[in-house]
Amino acid sequence: ESFRQQIVFLVQEKLDDRKKTAILLVEAQQALDKNDLQVARAAVMQIPASALTDSEVLAIRNDLDRAVDVRVKKLMATGDAQYRADNVLQAVRTWTEALSLAPDNRYLRDRVERANKVLARLEELKRQQHKPQSRTLSVTVQPTRVRAIRTSPQP
Repeated sequence: ESFRQQIVFLVQEKLDDRKKTAILLVEAQQALDKNDLQVARAAVMQIPASALTDSEVLAIRNDLDRAVDVRVKKLMATGDAQYRADNVLQAVRTWTEALSLAPDNRYLRDRVERANKVLARLEELKRQQHKPQSRTLSVTVQPTRVRAIRTSPQP
């Protein structure tokens, strides 16, 4: 009887996996139809391992991969244009959005790192500009008198 219970359990587990897969496939397809790639990816990632070779699962994964590829390329081009137009902060935001879809994309990672360095340098320059300028005191000593002259710093 224990063997029979194991068989019943395995059959039930297989049915549960199929039911879960069917629900997740519908969620993924609906998300793809709305172009919500994050939700579609989350649904696909929850599909049980036992179903990963099913033709429906493979088809939805291919659709998702193509949609992600198209979106990432578009975001990369948009970010590049923003960067060239000196809109560095917006470029970082755009590339970061693309990175959320393609976290292993080294090109995007390098772009974000480089742009963040540019932003940090710009902030440093702004801080230096707003720092109060110190005045120097120049003293000239002549044998008969001492004279002090205030000067502004030379650029």
